[in-house]
Amino acid sequence: KIIKDFRPDVAVGVGGYASGPTLKTAEKLNIPTVLQEQNSYPGITNKLLAKKANIICVAYDNMERFFPKDKILLTGNPVRQDILNLSHKRNEALAYFNLKNELQTVLVIGGSLGARTINQVIEKMLPYFKENNIQLIWQTGKYYAEKAKQAVNEINAETIITMPFISRMDYAYAAANIVI
Repeated sequence: KIIKDFRPDVAVGVGGYASGPTLKTAEKLNIPTVLQEQNSYPGITNKLLAKKANIICVAYDNMERFFPKDKILLTGNPVRQDILNLSHKRNEALAYFNLKNELQTVLVIGGSLGARTINQVIEKMLPYFKENNIQLIWQTGKYYAEKAKQAVNEINAETIITMPFISRMDYAYAAANIVI
């Protein structure tokens, strides 16, 4: 009803369950649809919607193995303005995460759901990070959060921060010397 009443010029979907019915409805009303795929491996919803989408904006090369080549537009991922210039936020960011300025900081992001392989490798590397005085901001995803927290507690590492989701990505990027 909202789409029918509003009659947008275009409908944009970014994957997930909310995009499915919204873009299907737009398609039935002859409203052009655009998909935005942020991952190197698309989710089920975007794979299904790709058949009827007018344009598919992707963040990575070689996505024609998942989507029709003639619909793909390589755009990269949208970036918020507050993440573009972070040099002035480093001290504030380190304070936010309770980290030290004199140590190197690694930011690990496996997506909001985490990435199993990344999490498993980082967990094995925790003693290395501690022994070498490397700080870690580790977004584990919700499914790996407890296990990661427990692993960090077992080695008593104060400069290894775990969280299921990082709400202040601007601070996470500003604090980091390198991002995985």
